[in-house]
Amino acid sequence: MNMSVLAECSWGACLRTPAFGYGAIAGVVVAILIWCAMRLFSGPRASAPAITVVDDTVGTFSVSTAAIKTFVQRIVVHFPTLELKSVAIMQSHDGKALDIQLLAQPDCNLSEARSQLREKIFQSLETQLGITGQIKEINIEIADFNDKADVAASPKG
Repeated sequence: MNMSVLAECSWGACLRTPAFGYGAIAGVVVAILIWCAMRLFSGPRASAPAITVVDDTVGTFSVSTAAIKTFVQRIVVHFPTLELKSVAIMQSHDGKALDIQLLAQPDCNLSEARSQLREKIFQSLETQLGITGQIKEINIEIADFNDKADVAASPKG
């Protein structure tokens, strides 16, 4: 076997080629893009399975996500221009947060409705469940406008 061929294929020679440099740069760029995508999709908050209140004298008290959804749904029923789409308990930097998605009627006064809804939820969490210290924020998102009227818009002409 020819020793000059082996010398040309050494690691040192490969590291000095432009192709290796381009490949290394591309690899670093791909790694950064994957890291950014993971941060984007996972976000700084992770989903929390339940709300737990620790009582030193008796033990712990947990409320599941399904129970919170039912609880919020019974409050939203009192707002005829809103309809509950989904509820999630999220972990934020200073505690837990409720992420609520709603469908709204087109004639809904969103500013007033979200203010009253947020106030009613916080009040009910305190009086009925006693977990107001666990929920630090309520994030309300209007997912869509739900027009239940069967009237279709038609162009004039």
